[in-house]
Order: sequence, then structure tokens, then C-alpha cells
Amino acid sequence: MEKKTKRIILTVLEVLFLALFVFALINIVNIYNSYRQGDEIYEEAKDKYFDESSFKIDLEGIKKVNPEIVGWVLIEDSKVSYPLLQTMDNNKYLKLTYDLKQSNFGSIFIDFNNNADMSDQHTIIYGHNTRNGSMFGSLKSYRDADYFKSHPYIYV
Repeated sequence: MEKKTKRIILTVLEVLFLALFVFALINIVNIYNSYRQGDEIYEEAKDKYFDESSFKIDLEGIKKVNPEIVGWVLIEDSKVSYPLLQTMDNNKYLKLTYDLKQSNFGSIFIDFNNNADMSDQHTIIYGHNTRNGSMFGSLKSYRDADYFKSHPYIYV
């Protein structure tokens, strides 16, 4: 009887661990897909509305997509090149892209308490710290003094 009970317990544990593994794998795939979709959405926006060589944004054109876009944020030689948004609360763009598509990727946005023209003494800009280095995930590079010295400017 003891062997049968042990075998049942082991079988139940195996099934539980397998289910946990499958659940984790599904979550990893969903995160990867979310990052990939976000990267594609913003790469398309960059191609269509922003010229990095001249730092010019087609603000009139991109505002037709979403009137809450107030500018663009760029760090040269990094993945940071995104439309900059602002709305009446700080929750809206946590899971919405600049073109109002649902995505865990979200958007880069200015705190709702700040002036959109950045005339405040301090302006708070929010963005996700993604593991693939997009959005503000690449800001970790500023821990390295050489990177900091070679990338001293953030353009808005």
C-alpha cells in the first residue's frame, strides 16, 4: 500500500511540475510576442514619422493617429526613439501603444502633472524597462561611465 501511495504522489507531482513548466513557457512566449509586436509598431512609426538624421518629426501627421502625441524622445545610437505622449492620467499608456493598440509594451509618456511643452523645472517621463533593451530598457547602459560620456544627450 505504501508503494502505491508514493507512486500516486510522484505522479501528481510530475503532472503539477509539467503544468507549471507549460504555464511558464506560455508566459515566456507571450512576453516575447509582446516585445516583438511593440518593436514592430514603433519601428513602423519611426520609419513613417521621424527622420533621425535631421531630428525632424512629422508631428502633424502623427497627431492624426493620436492627438495626445506631444513630441519624440531619442537617444542616439540606442533603441530609444519613440513618440512621446501625454494624457490626463498616468495609467492610459501603460498598456497602450501610441496608436492606441492594446499591448504590454505600452508607450513613453510625460507625467500628467507636467506641462507638455516641458516648461516645468522638472519633467517626468515614463517608459517600460523591457528586458530586450527596447523602450527604457537600454537606460541601464548609463551605469557604464564610458557609455554615459559618449551618450550625454537625450533629445526631446
